[in-house]
Amino acid sequence: MRRPNNPLDELSRRKYVQAIVAASVAGAAGCSDDSGENTDGPGGNGNGNGNGNGNGNGNGNGNGNGNGNGDGQQPVDEVFTVVDNNIPEQANMSTWQTGDRSTGINWMTEITSARTQGLNIIIDGHTYEMPHVDGVEEVEIPTLLTDYTVEPPYDMYNTYNQDMYYWDEETNIDAEARVTHDYVYYGYDGNIFASDVSFASEAVDQFRRHFWYEDGTRRLEPRNSNAPTGESDLPDDGTNAYVMETDTVEGVAQTEAQPMHPAFTTPYAERYADAADSDAVTTITDELEGDRVSMQRYADEGWGGSVYKIPSADAISGTDATLTLRDNHPNEHINIPTLRIRFATEDRAQVMRARGQIDLENGVLPMSTGNINRNSVPDYTQEIARWLQIGGDQLIFNFNNKHLGRLWVRRAAVAAIDWNQVGANGWGPEVSEANPHHVGTLESVAEGNFSDEFLDQMYSYPIEADQELAGQWMRRAGYEKQGGSWVGPDGDRVDWNLSFNSGEASWIGGVQTVMANLEDFGLGVTLDGNAWSTYTSRLDSPSYDYDIALQWANFQTITGAYDYQGAWWSNPLLKGSPDDAPYYDITDDDEVDGLGRPVQEAPIPSEPGSIEAPDGAYKIPDSIPGGSETYDMKEVVEGLREPGITIEQVRERAQVPARYYNYYLPNFVFHSYYNGVFGNVRDHNFPPADHDVWGSTKEYGSRNYSVLTGMPQLKYDSDYPDPPADHRS
Repeated sequence: MRRPNNPLDELSRRKYVQAIVAASVAGAAGCSDDSGENTDGPGGNGNGNGNGNGNGNGNGNGNGNGNGNGDGQQPVDEVFTVVDNNIPEQANMSTWQTGDRSTGINWMTEITSARTQGLNIIIDGHTYEMPHVDGVEEVEIPTLLTDYTVEPPYDMYNTYNQDMYYWDEETNIDAEARVTHDYVYYGYDGNIFASDVSFASEAVDQFRRHFWYEDGTRRLEPRNSNAPTGESDLPDDGTNAYVMETDTVEGVAQTEAQPMHPAFTTPYAERYADAADSDAVTTITDELEGDRVSMQRYADEGWGGSVYKIPSADAISGTDATLTLRDNHPNEHINIPTLRIRFATEDRAQVMRARGQIDLENGVLPMSTGNINRNSVPDYTQEIARWLQIGGDQLIFNFNNKHLGRLWVRRAAVAAIDWNQVGANGWGPEVSEANPHHVGTLESVAEGNFSDEFLDQMYSYPIEADQELAGQWMRRAGYEKQGGSWVGPDGDRVDWNLSFNSGEASWIGGVQTVMANLEDFGLGVTLDGNAWSTYTSRLDSPSYDYDIALQWANFQTITGAYDYQGAWWSNPLLKGSPDDAPYYDITDDDEVDGLGRPVQEAPIPSEPGSIEAPDGAYKIPDSIPGGSETYDMKEVVEGLREPGITIEQVRERAQVPARYYNYYLPNFVFHSYYNGVFGNVRDHNFPPADHDVWGSTKEYGSRNYSVLTGMPQLKYDSDYPDPPADHRS
């Protein structure tokens, strides 16, 4: 289907440019650029004649090319520059490459759907206010998906935007392209002759895709947004509760799911379908893996997507790719005509950031710590926004250790540690924030799902080290201090190994602080740092070869945090079975999980937030002063995943595992990360720090999403505010 040329497309974009150029926006506390560099921009020095429609004539070496404002002023810079780690001569844009050479492709694919910081899925038609642009109140964002629906427990539907085309401007990015892409994956994964796997994707029509799980296999599980229901534009009918917890190929509303162009996938799909046997499938797969889609081929064939396109292979050099704004694209309000991707190693990219050569980057800009900070960049490179992201870390306690099996000992260990110090020494004081609520989730997830009243009821463990309280709890566990060390009822001193990945630099500073705090209190700790393979094997079932382990706590939802999972890569509320292979699931017969945590008949205080327990309590308390309620935690966890359940029902039921965690401390999710964006505020106009766009993502980080939605805009003066003396002030 050839895309029709619509003269209204260009008119709409021109009207948008007219609307924003009624006046130049001066910097509130402006300071002129004093870098000594030419800031006139590519359109001349801006002293041209404006005709009221933004069509100015620069009197310098440029012509203004239609982007001047009503006073004839030209934009400071019509090129927006980003950086990615790739080498154009070696790049491979194929989904089925065996290496990792597609970095940068997120600029070259459509926004399929996006996630807000609150984890709602946002699709076609979501809107943003534009307080940073004169004359424009609100813009509407087009995305590849216009609708998604779910029929629990097995069926899902996506509807594709009929106005989205590949760069060739002839081929719709539609359900048929997606199903062909899926079938190539089906063959690539070796399923053509697999008797127990069938192809579960179909195009109901050109723009509507149906995909499903076979009955008896994996069910859809509710994944609850930690933003209030109704924040997204989706109907408030429970649909938004049923989004898979990971953005895999079978996810309901993938944030990065533009299919490869059917000109590439169709021949492989047909060959897989005609394969005579598994050997033929292997041959096709080998050829598919070897079929390199160079960046030049990607451009010349028109296989990309996105509001920006690489017009031809000539726009790609050994270090750069220059993308231009497409005329025929439903996003009509983007007004920066050129996107430049600079390709560089991370070391070289750091130099570019330090020199102020990159216009937008993910991450916070610390005042003095880290390789890139306030002191290392020009004044015009400034932190634009910062937010508490859905990422953090936790300590995992193995109850099978005779000391850690004691409830009061786990609590004492937590109380003896200065968690602010752990975060500052490991991740940095401006990147880490100790979690004030201790319910087994990251702070943003806790605050998004539970009421303030409920969270205030929960017990708050000390954030700053409280050795006096920790000592009281050790004595309640039956320990006494001898020669500076705590000795248990059997006369043994505490000596724990703390396992961590030695390849994570931030973890090293964190665990060293944990060890120092615990040893200062009188609890022995040996650091057990290992390379990735050894570290992960220590965490894996069934051995769980550690006493305490440090691992990420990136549970994006309450259903993710309140789960049972025996695999090393996930440590939620419960592990897997202690007895039955493959050890990943809890069985109906398990009284405890693989780490000794209570499962069947787990008592929890009747009063929410109570931590009352008998002295010497071990694994499962015999009785709880003040009364208790008993739960089968396997049933509780599975109850969060009941088909048809609403977000409100899950949040209400999730109070039980929150109370369980608050009482037993199976893990300790001790901090959350800050994320943010920083960039060039001299040359470009960005939304304010509290704008809803920040924190929303196309895949990871906000820079791709914010640029491709058109939030950065042209700027008509070089003024910018003084950089802050302290980001936290």
